[in-house]
Amino acid sequence: MKNLKVLWRLSGVTICVCFLAFAPSAFSAMAPGEDQRVDLTEARELAAKAQVGSEVPIQINASVLRQLNYLIGTREKRAQMRDTLERMEIHRDVISDQLDKFGLPEELLAIPIPETFYQNISRSKGRPSPSPAGLWQLIPSTARSFGLKVNRRRDDRFSIELSSLAASRYLHSIYERFNDWPLSFLA
Repeated sequence: MKNLKVLWRLSGVTICVCFLAFAPSAFSAMAPGEDQRVDLTEARELAAKAQVGSEVPIQINASVLRQLNYLIGTREKRAQMRDTLERMEIHRDVISDQLDKFGLPEELLAIPIPETFYQNISRSKGRPSPSPAGLWQLIPSTARSFGLKVNRRRDDRFSIELSSLAASRYLHSIYERFNDWPLSFLA
């Protein structure tokens, strides 16, 4: 089960990095009608376009293709992804500024997409403590380790600016350790 979650996150981030580069053209090319899934060839073509100028590798395989079609294969899922990308645009400048402070690539804006669909939420219902929260789904100990206050009175994980700063610090430290984006995403 844990391996499936790891694969989902890795393939989810890969897919979402693709979305950042080709979402407007991909969505506009899709008719508003019924289910529209992409095949492996189409996904690889979209990934190749998204890869231009990016330092974050994009891998397309059967698992990634399944997740991609799960995320955009139906009218409802495409609507959910459009809403997600609109929410991302609201926070883009703040998050990009935090990523820039650490020299991180803008593609990392994609990380909250599979985590929260860019909703600043808590997942505490039915989950054991400590539960992740905020746009970046940081657990309390990680949030505190990277400078956030998390207690009964204050939870900085719900501040887009502060949590993005902490997430950027965290991503920078992971990348410094592994010097490899796929490994960093898994960590």
